[in-house]
Amino acid sequence: MLDRFALYAPAVATVHGTVSLLVEHGTGPRLAETLAGLTVHHGAGAWIALPPSYGVRWEMPPEPLRPLPHTLAIRPHLERVLTLARRSGELP
Repeated sequence: MLDRFALYAPAVATVHGTVSLLVEHGTGPRLAETLAGLTVHHGAGAWIALPPSYGVRWEMPPEPLRPLPHTLAIRPHLERVLTLARRSGELP
């Protein structure tokens, strides 16, 4: 649903239905503090599989010379997407 907005938010999708957004280093925990329903993985022990791994594809690939977005830039859009997903029954 984030693709409905003119927003740069590189993302990886899995066959299990999860989507991982790639954000500016150190800003991920701000999302977990304020948005219920999100799981935020960050720090040295956190990792995600990137394409071309099995069952993983780019939802929106990163652009090599463009910096990753800060969570404050995507948070309002993500809140809206979560609200729409809950209303449609896609999320509890």
